[in-house]
Amino acid sequence: MNNNQGIFITGTDTGVGKTYVTAMIVASLRASGVDAIAFKPVQTGCKVKCGALVPADINHCNSNCGIDDSNIDIQSPYRFRDACSPHLAAIRAGTRINPKKIIRCFNGLQKNHEVVVVEGAGGVHVPVCGSFCMIDLIKALDLPAIVVARAGLGTINHTLLTVEALRRRKIHISCIILNQPESIKEKYIITSNIETIEELTGLTVISVSHIPHE
Repeated sequence: MNNNQGIFITGTDTGVGKTYVTAMIVASLRASGVDAIAFKPVQTGCKVKCGALVPADINHCNSNCGIDDSNIDIQSPYRFRDACSPHLAAIRAGTRINPKKIIRCFNGLQKNHEVVVVEGAGGVHVPVCGSFCMIDLIKALDLPAIVVARAGLGTINHTLLTVEALRRRKIHISCIILNQPESIKEKYIITSNIETIEELTGLTVISVSHIPHE
């Protein structure tokens, strides 16, 4: 873990398992005695409950890691009903995402916890507001990244493009995690993908298997 006491979980796309990986890391750190907490700057596709937008990803992390929801508005500062990219969800809600607010929330969590595990939205070039994209947020927070990708066919191209983008911005990549849903039967493709991505990137590739919580 770097001096900034955090890590950024990004992905090659939406729905690749970032929330699962975020919860897994937070739970593992807390089990080892580290006070870790999840942070999801922008949550789209929120359902409404009792008149409030519910941040499903943060709730999933908190409930699985034994964390109360007293910091929910800091852990999830921007929540939108429409299931689309952050910038579009904000436009449809009649507002605009302010990166400075995200950074303030991150700093607030950092002051009260040993490690903040940040979960991005979509891939690295997803727009947050204007020309400010998710990769710009990673850089602004000065965090190393973990790249989460699908394990099956097509992942080599998407993963290499993501790694290239992060390296171009001089963002350190801790590892790559291939998310392998239990329904995948072509195990030989996954084995080859792991070997190929490790060879072409020089990074450690970890394969995990889970059933998505959605």
